Amino acid sequence: MEDELNFSNEKRIKYCGEFNKINSSFSCIIGENELKNNEVSVKNMFTKEIFNVSLNNFEEEFINIFRKI
Repeated sequence: MEDELNFSNEKRIKYCGEFNKINSSFSCIIGENELKNNEVSVKNMFTKEIFNVSLNNFEEEFINIFRKI
């Protein structure tokens, strides 16, 4: 549980490595800045491109991102 609450850069890098190990297509990051801006950072794990997606339109925007791969 502590890892879930403490996402230093070290922890984020560790989890990105785990996403790669299981061949995830995308990872989603919701940190303090994302919450303040009412958004989610979505990373395409193949291209390394990062998209900031509004929480209000998350489903629609994520589907559009997913269709691009």
